[in-house]
Amino acid sequence: KGVTSNGTFETSKGGEGYTGATSEEILAEVYDGSNTTFWNSAKVTDLNDAFLTFELDGTFAISKVEYSPRWNDGAKWACTGNIKELVVEVSKDGETWTTATLDITEKIAGTDAAAFPVELTFDAVEANYVRVKATASHHWQQGQTGQPDNRNTSITIGDVVFYGTAVEAEVTPDPTEEPTVDPTVEPTTEPTTEPTTEPTTEP
Repeated sequence: KGVTSNGTFETSKGGEGYTGATSEEILAEVYDGSNTTFWNSAKVTDLNDAFLTFELDGTFAISKVEYSPRWNDGAKWACTGNIKELVVEVSKDGETWTTATLDITEKIAGTDAAAFPVELTFDAVEANYVRVKATASHHWQQGQTGQPDNRNTSITIGDVVFYGTAVEAEVTPDPTEEPTVDPTVEPTTEPTTEPTTEPTTEP
């Protein structure tokens, strides 16, 4: 099933771009089921520094991620920042990451409106965080005559969906202390010794 985020995000370089960088705005752009609304990272010199980290609403065994780039009726999929080589990282603690990748360069170069979303599947990994990155992204300025080469300087996410199953937290029951029952001490009844009466002998 689809996994929802609790609306907490970490964005690279402040997440400056075409849309707002607050959690509420990001959630509205990338979780709305539309690839015409989108989030765009800031411009970076190292594409590894462009990412969007989602804190999930609990722990999930994540096994699939769907990614949609931005769609524009004029540019089609050739929009600034659209990811060509997708990287998805999942983590339980936000420190150690498991990485999966997918090359979608040909789809970005195409014009088929139904080409996305793409599915990136992998063995289920327990995660509280999912991070979307790229090793290559599109830009309309590609070093043509008189133009700079701005490829691989930002990423754009039109829509993203995570799939997995909830992991129930293990509950360790507190040991129950049994009340200690003191043994009942029965009173000891000593036998009563009746005095012996000796007969009186009359002289």
